[in-house]
Amino acid sequence: MERNKLLLISLDALSSDDAALLMECPNFSRLAEEGLLVTNTETIYLSNTYPIHTSVVTGCHPDKHGIYDNAVPQPGVKRPEWYWYADAVKAPTLYGEAASGGLKVASILWPVTAKSSAIRYNIPEIVAKKKGQSQLLLSLRSGSPLLQLRAVLKYGHDLSGVKEPALDDFACASMCDIIRRKRSDLMMLHLIDADTQKHDYGVASNEALDAVRRMDTRIGKVLEALKTAGIADRTHIIIFSDHGMTDVTHTVNPNLLLAPAGLIGYKSDGSLDFWRAWIKCSGGSGFLYLKDSGDRDALDIAARILTEASKDPQSGVKAILGDDEFKSSGLYRECCLGIEAADGYEFIEYKKYAHKANHGYSIKSGRYNTFYLLNGPRIKKSPPVSGGSLLDIAPMAAELLQIPPWPMDGILRTEFINV
Repeated sequence: MERNKLLLISLDALSSDDAALLMECPNFSRLAEEGLLVTNTETIYLSNTYPIHTSVVTGCHPDKHGIYDNAVPQPGVKRPEWYWYADAVKAPTLYGEAASGGLKVASILWPVTAKSSAIRYNIPEIVAKKKGQSQLLLSLRSGSPLLQLRAVLKYGHDLSGVKEPALDDFACASMCDIIRRKRSDLMMLHLIDADTQKHDYGVASNEALDAVRRMDTRIGKVLEALKTAGIADRTHIIIFSDHGMTDVTHTVNPNLLLAPAGLIGYKSDGSLDFWRAWIKCSGGSGFLYLKDSGDRDALDIAARILTEASKDPQSGVKAILGDDEFKSSGLYRECCLGIEAADGYEFIEYKKYAHKANHGYSIKSGRYNTFYLLNGPRIKKSPPVSGGSLLDIAPMAAELLQIPPWPMDGILRTEFINV
């Protein structure tokens, strides 16, 4: 008898509050009513997409898996590279363990999966950042070339780079095609539409609300593909959100606080001239790097400046980051300290990339709590419950795929499943 399959769907940039809107939508609400919805779930710090998605498939905090942020620290680079490649992950992954157990894995736009040897059918999330770089060639070299060519030719007519909603429409159609033709054991789909709309228009904008509804429509298309493939009754489904967002009214570059002390300098065109201390801006947080790790004088000066700034409501600095989040983020391995942006502020080094809303803030406020939904033959039907962590998804997924667990920070919620 063929074993059960697992479909993992990520709804980027939705908070627990967005679950209420999804419960008004036909596909998500039906899955929740037939299964189990877990709300007010704690997300991962740093509350950015790549650390969280990697935590979801490893069951570990970033300090163990090594993906500390979306972007690689590259002082002076206006469009830095991101952690695209799977070999950057330093902990066992759900898809890696599944492949080692002989299961077939398919992935569409999942973060940190480029050039993964474990994913048989892979359209990775990777963006051409360098001038003159071909997006198509970069993608083909980083995933499954024939699969991607078929998908682009068949479903990519409206694609324009990473613009939404065309990108998610393409991703959804590609996943439906894989479901119908490949019958993979583990399927992973990352939907990004709401993240784009919230960044561009704000958390409660009509554009963002429409994006949430479009996500439900795409869920419906994937469910229909499972039926067409004849595997709907043998497929477990986990749908989760990764982080909430906060509206932004002010964009600041905290590095400018360090400039008068001679720790960093910019040229007249805004490009970086020199630095002894540099703050990597990560939306709702910033992290202090030293050019010379032994430069204690630069660290003392920077720490004093940032501590004083946290007392000034106009500086944009809310507080120095607490030790617990700094530790779990893994950034303590690279940085000297972290700072959190004040309400309504975001940290961006180059204002060209300012947003109407952002994430990356401390998760202690609860505004960034998330949710996940469980549905399938082994899931107990239950009214919604509250609490837990996104780290609990990996042990649940491993159990549903019947693959041996590995050391994780998350726990298996046995009360949610039929043994």
